Amino acid sequence: MSCLIDGEKVYAGTTDGYHVISSEDFSQSNETLRTRITGLNISNHRISVGERVGNDVLLTRNIDITDRLVLPHNRNSFTLEFSDFDFSLTEHRYAYRLKGLNDDWQITENGSNHATFINLPTGSYLFEVGSILSDGRIQEDPATLQIEVRPQWYAGPIAWVVYALLFVVLLAATVSAVRARRQLALEQAERDKALKMVKMKSDFLANLAHEFKTPLSIILGHVGKLISVEANSLYCQELVSMQRNAEKMHRLIDKMVTDNETDNGALFIPSATSIVELTRKVYDEFAPAMAEKGINTRFYCDNIRYIFMLDRVKIESVLSNLLSNAMKFTPAGGSILVSVTVGRETGDLIYADITVEDTGVGIRPEELPHIFNQYYRAASNQDRNSHGSGIGLYLVKSIVEMHKGTVSVDSTPGKGSRFTVRLSTMKADSFIMQDEDRDENVSLYSLSKVWNHERKPIILLVEDNRDIRDFITASLGDDYTFVCAENGKQGLELLAGNKIDLVITDIMMPVMDGLQMSRRIRRSMATAFLPIIILTGKNGPNVELESYEFADAFISKPFSLKYLNSRIIQLLIKHEQYLEKIRQEQMMTAQVEEIRNPDEVFLREITDLINAHIDDPDFSAARLCELSRYSSKQIYRKIKQLNGMGAVEFIREVRLRKAALYLKQNKLTVTEVMYMVGFTTPSYFSKCFKARFGVTPSEYAASEEK
Repeated sequence: MSCLIDGEKVYAGTTDGYHVISSEDFSQSNETLRTRITGLNISNHRISVGERVGNDVLLTRNIDITDRLVLPHNRNSFTLEFSDFDFSLTEHRYAYRLKGLNDDWQITENGSNHATFINLPTGSYLFEVGSILSDGRIQEDPATLQIEVRPQWYAGPIAWVVYALLFVVLLAATVSAVRARRQLALEQAERDKALKMVKMKSDFLANLAHEFKTPLSIILGHVGKLISVEANSLYCQELVSMQRNAEKMHRLIDKMVTDNETDNGALFIPSATSIVELTRKVYDEFAPAMAEKGINTRFYCDNIRYIFMLDRVKIESVLSNLLSNAMKFTPAGGSILVSVTVGRETGDLIYADITVEDTGVGIRPEELPHIFNQYYRAASNQDRNSHGSGIGLYLVKSIVEMHKGTVSVDSTPGKGSRFTVRLSTMKADSFIMQDEDRDENVSLYSLSKVWNHERKPIILLVEDNRDIRDFITASLGDDYTFVCAENGKQGLELLAGNKIDLVITDIMMPVMDGLQMSRRIRRSMATAFLPIIILTGKNGPNVELESYEFADAFISKPFSLKYLNSRIIQLLIKHEQYLEKIRQEQMMTAQVEEIRNPDEVFLREITDLINAHIDDPDFSAARLCELSRYSSKQIYRKIKQLNGMGAVEFIREVRLRKAALYLKQNKLTVTEVMYMVGFTTPSYFSKCFKARFGVTPSEYAASEEK
C-alpha cells in the first residue's frame, strides 16, 4: 500500500482503490475527555493490587475501578495519581479537591498529575479530580474515590459503645452510691435520734434511782441502828422485815433500770463489800436445800481482807445462778465445793477467785463454747432442766464482765463442772477492811491514842438532803462535831472559817457539786492533805475513778453507818499519824528552819528527781514513778492537784524552766542547752519553749543579753 500526503490529507492506496484521510477526522473535543485515578503511593511506594501493607490489603482491584479506599490510622499520608489519557494536548492541568477536608478546587501545575495528602485526620472524605478544559472550565464528570481513614482502636465505634456502657454503669453506680449515702445519713440521723431518746430515758431513770436511794439510805440506816439496839426485843423481827423490804426496793430499782437498758448494761450500784462475807451469805442460803437433797457441801476461803467495790445485788444473782445450777445437776450423794481464794496479785491489784465445783453430770466438750450464749440450753441436760430459759449463765457472764471480771468453766461429762469467777480490787490502804470487833471498839480506842486534842474531831458534812444530814449527825454526833453545808460553795466558806479535820460530801448538789469543791480543797496549800470521803448515790466506774482523783474514800448509797464510821476513824488516824511524823522530823532537825508544807516537800522531791535526769531524753513519767518513794497513783494525783497538769507536762515544764536558766547566762548555744535539758529535736524544743515563754529560745537569749 502506498500513500500520498497532501497538506492535511493523506491518500492511501489499496487494491480496491484509495482512501482519503483528513486530520479533521482525528480531532477530539475536550468535552469528551474522561479523567481516571491511576495510582496510589504511600511512603514513595506505589501500591499494587493485593499488596499487604502492614496487616491490611489496601487495594483488592485496580484503583481506577475502586469506589472506596480504606486506610488505617497510621497510613494517613499518601499520594493519588490521575490522568485523562490525552497525549495530543500541549497543556495538561487538573483540578482536584477532598470534600470533608477542603471543598475548594486545587489546580495543579502544567504537567503535574498527582495530589498529596499528609496526616489526614480520621474520618470519611470524597476525592474528586477532573481535567481543565481549553476554555478554563473543570470537567463536568470528574473521577471520584471515597476515602476513609480508620481511627485507632480506642476511638473506634466499638470503643465508643464500650465507653457509653461504662458511662451508663458509672452513672448508675454514682446514683446508687448517692442514694445509699443519703439513706445511710437518714438512718444515722434516725439512729442518733433514737440513741438520744434512749439516753434521755436512761438518764431520767438513773436520776430517779438516785432520788430513790437517798431516802432508802435513811431507812436502812435507821433500821440497822435499831436492830443493833433492839436485838433482843419483841420488835426485832419487825425491824428485820423492814430491812428485808428496803433491800427488796433496792432490787426493784435495779430491775427497773435493767429492763430499760437491756443493750447498754444494767444500772451499776457498787458498794464496799467483803467478797468472802457475801459468798458465805449466799452459800448459807442454799446450804439447807442442798442438805435436804442429800448433797454434801463444803465452804473454803482464804483470808482476803481487801474491800471489793461490787454491786451486791448483781453478784448475789451470779452466785445464786451458779449454786442453783450446781444443785440442779448434782444427784443425791454428790458434793458441791464453794471456795473464795486469792487468784493472783500484781503491784496495784489483787484478784479473788470464787469457785463453785460440783460432782454432777458435767457438760460435753462441744457444748462448752456455747453455754454462756443467751437462750442456749445444753441438749444433753434438757431432761434435767426442762423449765430452764437459757439466760442464767448469760446473765452470769454479763454481770461479771460489768465488774471488769472474767468467768470460766472446766467440765468433764459424768464427773462434774467447775465454774470460776475472777474479780479484782485495788491494793490501796483505803481498801483494807478492819475486823468487825475492831471497827466498834479497837478503832475508836486507836483514835483516842493518836488524838491529842481536847476537842472532838470536827467533820464538815456537805449534803443537800436534810434527812441524810440529820441521820448522820444524830447517829455519830456523840463522837464528832459536825459542821453542815447544803452545797460545795457553802462548804468552802465553812472550811475557811473552821478547823476542819475531815470532809464528807455528796457529789450531786446545787450551786457547786462535791467534786468541784474537792478539787478546790486539794489545790489549796492549807487543805491539800485534808481527808475527804465521797458519800453519794451517783454510781458507776467512771464516777468512782473521778472521785478518787480528789477523795480518800468512796462510799455509795445506800451505805452502812457502821462502815462509814470505820472509814472516818481510819482516815483520821492516818492523818494524825502523818502530821505527827512531820512534827517529829521538824523537831529532830539540828537547825531551825522554815517549816515546809507537805506539798512543798512532795514537789521538791519530785523536782529533784527530774533535775537529776534532766539530760536523759528517755526519762519518762513511768521512770519517775519507779525512782520515787511514792506510788504512781499518788504522783499522778498530787501533781494534778498542785499544778493542774499531768506528770508528762510537769516533766516538760521542769526541762523548759531549766533551759530558760541556762539561756539567761548566755554562755551556751541554743543547741547545747537543748541537749542539756533532754530535748533531741530543735523544732520540737523551739515549739515547746515558745508555747511556754512566748518567744523562741534564740529570742529569749537575745532579750536577756540586752
